[in-house]
Amino acid sequence: MRQTTSIGALALLGLARSVATQTATTPYTDPLTGIDFQAYADPDTGYTFGIALPETVTTDFIGQIIAPLTDGAGWAGVSLGGPMVGPLLLVTWPNEGEALYSFRQATEYANPPVYAGDVAVSLVTIPDGTFVNDTHISLTFLCEGCVDADLSFAPDTASSVAGFAVSDSPPEDPADEATALVFHSYGYGQFGVILANATSAEYDTWAAMATGGSSAPTSSAAAPSTSTSAR
Repeated sequence: MRQTTSIGALALLGLARSVATQTATTPYTDPLTGIDFQAYADPDTGYTFGIALPETVTTDFIGQIIAPLTDGAGWAGVSLGGPMVGPLLLVTWPNEGEALYSFRQATEYANPPVYAGDVAVSLVTIPDGTFVNDTHISLTFLCEGCVDADLSFAPDTASSVAGFAVSDSPPEDPADEATALVFHSYGYGQFGVILANATSAEYDTWAAMATGGSSAPTSSAAAPSTSTSAR
């Protein structure tokens, strides 16, 4: 939480200017971390997603989600395979100044339960690119085990499709990583991801910036209630 609102705003402004008119990712260097992403910014919501890959892709990638908050509240997520139903979902929201997150997987257009699949996935944050302020949340992370042909994309894939969702209302219980999510009425959609342009020889240096253990639920986590619709 060391970043100030002004630094975060400058980062968002630079990203919005570079990719706001695109329907697919374009190059973007995050000023907070120095990471070179293939990034997409939605011009209607201000949601952004970036991805960085090693030159030889295996199972991991570096990602970044930046999303607007309304009165300091809301949530945002990415579908790593495009649609809501089927692929691995990652959602993030603020709680007491921290960016919480969890992996989800939906089998229908309803509140997605915590991911409980056979592939082990985990997330480690990159602190320099992770912050919450009055207007935005940013989650920059190392996603371990997340490259998978069924959950996201195959390691040798040159391009893929991802999806996004943004809500201006908080989850039912922001302190609970398995909380039910409210409907993403603020915005949602899909975009192209140019994976072939996301690789870099600097990947290992950037991945080493990830610190701390994974606090996101993994495949062994229990599913939460599905009382609140989210689609």
